[in-house]
Amino acid sequence: MNIPKFTKYLIDILLAVSALCVLAIPFLPKGFFLYFTANEGDTLTLRLVLLSSGLLSTAILFTLRQLYSSMLAGDPFNRKNPALLGRIGILGLVIAAIYGLKLIFIPTFGTMMIVIIFIVCFLFCFTLRDLFARAANYKEENELTI
Repeated sequence: MNIPKFTKYLIDILLAVSALCVLAIPFLPKGFFLYFTANEGDTLTLRLVLLSSGLLSTAILFTLRQLYSSMLAGDPFNRKNPALLGRIGILGLVIAAIYGLKLIFIPTFGTMMIVIIFIVCFLFCFTLRDLFARAANYKEENELTI
């Protein structure tokens, strides 16, 4: 099995697991959230943070699946992929903002790390978006000269 196909299968598995986790959040007992916070009033905040970031993470995985589909089809440098990478970057930035707000109400070291990781995700995706857009331009120019 080659790596891109394996990666696509892994994305499919993560997408299914992510969707199941997001669907389970409303049904988890309150005691589950008390493990993550000392204050009982913060359980609603944690549910909202996990639900919103879980939905956005599922959207990132779905978008990443679309990106890999075009790569497996042999057309990675098309006009659609830079937009997909931009979408992933924006979704990552929104997740960073959500956890940034959580950091105000429930400050933890892990939350700070999540904010940093998703800001890096945003920067990385926007860099790749520009790179793929230029590659698509070069590809189109090259096809016109033939």
